[in-house]
Amino acid sequence: GTLQLHLFCRACDCNGCVGGGGTILCNNSKILKVNKTRANLIRKIDKIYPIKCAYQNKEIKYLYSNLLEYPNSLKAKEMLHTNHLEKVKSKL
Repeated sequence: GTLQLHLFCRACDCNGCVGGGGTILCNNSKILKVNKTRANLIRKIDKIYPIKCAYQNKEIKYLYSNLLEYPNSLKAKEMLHTNHLEKVKSKL
């Protein structure tokens, strides 16, 4: 099979989630192997990394206190939240 190009930007303030938004979901054996390796590495990092929750991350605390005001503020929603639009098929 072929891989399709997907363009997006995701900023994580933690180590990521096993099966989370950064995980490519498909039946390609190479990608499945990468996902399994990623999951194992995330579990190893999580055992030694002291920050377990996003709100404990000092960079995120700085970002909110100096730019975004507070979680779910209007400014935070405008800058961080994504609006998803319905995909329209081209007639070309």
